[in-house]
Amino acid sequence: MGPGDVLWALSTSGSSPNVLAAARVARQRGARVAAMTGAGGGALAELADVCFRAPAERTDLVQQIHQLAYHVICELVEEHFAAHG
Repeated sequence: MGPGDVLWALSTSGSSPNVLAAARVARQRGARVAAMTGAGGGALAELADVCFRAPAERTDLVQQIHQLAYHVICELVEEHFAAHG
């Protein structure tokens, strides 16, 4: 992982130690960090270049919102590469 790479980090609390460690390493190596968290954002929001904060605090709701956002993002990426492939 290095410059030009992106770490996509998901943590409902934004405080998961293993996810925070991965984000720190990614940044140290020059990669970008895109994060998905719950409403609070936690420490992960501070480490991220961009952070999608699901407007919920309950883990199950945050995960459902993340799942929807994940699928929308994947669809947009697929459409982009299909058009510009």
